[in-house]
Parts: sequence; C-alpha cells; structure tokens
Amino acid sequence: GAWEEVSDDCQVSYEWSCDKPLAGTSDLLCQCDAKSANAPSPSGRLRLVWSDEFEGSGLDRSKWDYIHGGGGFGNGEQQYYSQRNAVVRDGVLRITARCEEYKGSHYTSAKVSTSGLASWGPGHRIEVRARLPQGRGTWPAIWMLP
Repeated sequence: GAWEEVSDDCQVSYEWSCDKPLAGTSDLLCQCDAKSANAPSPSGRLRLVWSDEFEGSGLDRSKWDYIHGGGGFGNGEQQYYSQRNAVVRDGVLRITARCEEYKGSHYTSAKVSTSGLASWGPGHRIEVRARLPQGRGTWPAIWMLP
C-alpha cells in the first residue's frame, strides 16, 4: 500500500492499494510488471527487495536518476525540473518547489525516478513515507509507473 501523511503528528490520512483506482478518479495508484524478476518468496514471508533510507549527502545514483527539463511532460506541468531542488539531509529527501524564473518556466521543482534501476512485480508490498504540502496550486505526487 501507499500512505499519505498530511498532519504534523504523522497520522495516516489515506491508504490505497496497488491496482485499485484512487477514490473519485479513474487513476491507478500503480501498475505492476508481471515480467519482474523479483518475485515474492515462496514461503509467503515478506522479503525486502529494495529500500532507500536517504543516508549520505545526495541521492544514491545506483537507485535514483534525476529528471531534468520543462515543457509540461504531456500534461501541462508548468515547472522546470532541476536537480538543484532536491536535497538529501538527515535521512530525508527534500524536494522543494519554488516560484522563480528558470529556463523559461515560472516555477521549479525536482523529479526523481528509479526507471531502469529497479524492478519488482505483482505480490510486492510498496511502502512510502512522505510528508506532502497542502495548498492551492500544488499537486505533489508519488507515481508508481511501469
């Protein structure tokens, strides 16, 4: 499942499961890749297959890649994604959106991806701990894409 924390006391406000539409939309939280080599253990016990605790002073480039650029990415996004908006400190990845002029965009943010660096398929449990901003005009997201 995936959880969203929206209060300072870290209480879970929403919980979703893979392959079920997000309430009120037709959007799937994630899609599973049936061809994944990392199948769950036959005994049924959980086995950790990937994790990142954001230790150190930057992203572990063997696990993550930065997405750079602007231009909307097919859905009208108005920010320019830049590595300078992502900082790892004290075991936390901080992605900061800024209202600023940068390379033709009025806003900047950061986007990171595990595409081509990690793979798992059906039967795996995904856990994400995240504090997401609230407010008009923000659309923070954690996407699980094939």
